[in-house]
Amino acid sequence: MDRNSKLKNGLITFLTITGDLMALNILWFLCSLPIITIGPSTNALFTVTLKLAKGESVSVLKTFFKAFKENFKQSLAVGAFSVFTIITLYADVNYILAIDGLFQKLYIVIACIVLAILLTTITYLNALIAKYNNTLKGHIINTFKLAFVNPIQTILMWLILLVPVFCVLFIQPIVLLYMGWFFILFLVSLPIYICSYILTGIFKKFDKTEGKNNAKR
Repeated sequence: MDRNSKLKNGLITFLTITGDLMALNILWFLCSLPIITIGPSTNALFTVTLKLAKGESVSVLKTFFKAFKENFKQSLAVGAFSVFTIITLYADVNYILAIDGLFQKLYIVIACIVLAILLTTITYLNALIAKYNNTLKGHIINTFKLAFVNPIQTILMWLILLVPVFCVLFIQPIVLLYMGWFFILFLVSLPIYICSYILTGIFKKFDKTEGKNNAKR
């Protein structure tokens, strides 16, 4: 009975998390449609997934829209930076493909640096805004401080975020046709949920030094 109870509870937890991630993915897409609100939408997604990663019981809708409203100003700036960086990367890639020689290698290096900054911003900066009270400048300083002292976790989160991007870009169209439902329901929420597990461990150490007093309730 004990084993059956554990299996039942595990299945219920799995199905609950799956449903929450599906709802979050749809919410993220809908709230990001105006493009300008992609920052607050992403931050609200991080707010919920960080709580889910800690095993907290949350109301997805209520928590999402509360965070969307409370962190709107700071996350709007982060979103604007992220969109600008993505456009810059797109322009760089097109330029790289059109040139040869030394300049191509130089632009590849520049594009990689820009991509690293973007991925670090998406993970750490959004999570810090979601979890702690601080100025935007303070959040940015802590973003690169945490990324520097946790290099393995940082690179792992970069890879996790890049997986769905590479899937969309390089998977055969026929596969995307059959797997389209998965991307619609989990493309953004699942990788951010996995990153939230990693960030939860990082924040435990951060709380012991300077983050505990600024943590949001």
